[in-house]
Amino acid sequence: MKPFLAALIVTTVVTGAMAQTGRTTQDMACTRVAAIVASQGAIVLRTGPTT
Repeated sequence: MKPFLAALIVTTVVTGAMAQTGRTTQDMACTRVAAIVASQGAIVLRTGPTT
């Protein structure tokens, strides 16, 4: 039972980290972000490490 729980925890942590992909806007100028949105349409942008 313990190996199963350990595997479940690892899988959950890895899956959560993979779901948080996307460009971060922390070091981008507003004009650069606007250009990305204009060229690609709907995209995922993050504003920090937890959002």
